[in-house]
Amino acid sequence: MGVDIGSPAIGQEVTAGAKVVAAKELTLSEVAIAVKGPDGRRVDFPHVHGWKLGTTQKVFSQTRAFDRPGTYSYWFTYRKDNRWTDRSPKRTFTVGGSNSPAPGTTTPAVTPSPSGSTATPSASPVTPTRTSSVTPSTNASLRNCASNPAGCGYPSTASAGVPAGTTLAVINGDYTVTTNGAVVEGKEIHGCVTVNASNVTIRNSRIVGTCYYGVNNEGAGGTTAIERVEISCVNGTGTGINGPNFAARAVYIHDCENGLEMNSNSSIIDSVISAREASSAAHGDGIQSQGGSNVVIRHNTLLEVNPVTSAIITNSTSISGWVVEDNFLGGGAYTLYCSKQGTNFVVRNNRFVPAKLGTRYSAAYGLSDSCNHAGIVWTGNYRDNDGSVVEP
Repeated sequence: MGVDIGSPAIGQEVTAGAKVVAAKELTLSEVAIAVKGPDGRRVDFPHVHGWKLGTTQKVFSQTRAFDRPGTYSYWFTYRKDNRWTDRSPKRTFTVGGSNSPAPGTTTPAVTPSPSGSTATPSASPVTPTRTSSVTPSTNASLRNCASNPAGCGYPSTASAGVPAGTTLAVINGDYTVTTNGAVVEGKEIHGCVTVNASNVTIRNSRIVGTCYYGVNNEGAGGTTAIERVEISCVNGTGTGINGPNFAARAVYIHDCENGLEMNSNSSIIDSVISAREASSAAHGDGIQSQGGSNVVIRHNTLLEVNPVTSAIITNSTSISGWVVEDNFLGGGAYTLYCSKQGTNFVVRNNRFVPAKLGTRYSAAYGLSDSCNHAGIVWTGNYRDNDGSVVEP
């Protein structure tokens, strides 16, 4: 059991790995590297369903980032016959540290079995590596990536939304979460989801409905985690996710007028967001905001099919502490609207589809609006077709 970075920075990706072996050939219903955050809330690495193993050791590894500083504990866990089993050892890493590799990282083997036998450790070292379920790092040297974002390292529907092979239980009608710490998992909800509780997790699920909000987080406490979820508003109206205080990762949002309404203390990472407008009176945006601070938009595919207003549009006055980085952006009248009076608003290392081409993801008028003032930190942004610098 080990991680590749013992003291990652806030928002930096960490890969955890475990060597796993079984007494005989078997398929585990679900496996994960479980994580408990500094606030006691579960913030697991992505779960994998239908994982096969046998008498030869396999390395299970997954990658994610953590947005809250402090010490996290982690361990290998699996589900078989509808029962979860945790395996030792439990280890820790600290977010907000010095970005140093984990010294002497070793990954002892854990031995799942139907009888729940004691884990058998192995002393052989291993460096955790990323699995195919994790979107690879972007490659800025590649060109003309709009037809295949995944080929250039950006999220696609293969890496975002419900993992392939996941079995979903259908729920017909709206769904309201009122239990603190609840986990909503493996559901296909034909209706709208409202979160009225603290530290809720929604993962490996699909939400489909003509909703004003697919997931409404306005009444939630703590941070709502939304992971590997697909949201469809069906007819080009409504908003996929709304509210402050959520952490969305590897979600796929489509057929909504607005993918997300993002306000304070929220993040969207490794996701695919595609807005559309149902009528000429609509104002479609991949991401919009009415204001707020501490927002992260990182490593997403935001290619909007015109006519829409933008990939990202922000409130003109009350925005601070935003980071927009390593995204693939396209479409809109202007692709990115910065806050006219925003402060500490960082836009860096984003790939833009060039404007005024008249093509599927090309903005009608320009790539950015209101991004050239002292409150904006603009660096490393470039065009998809030739790598040329995009100025604010």
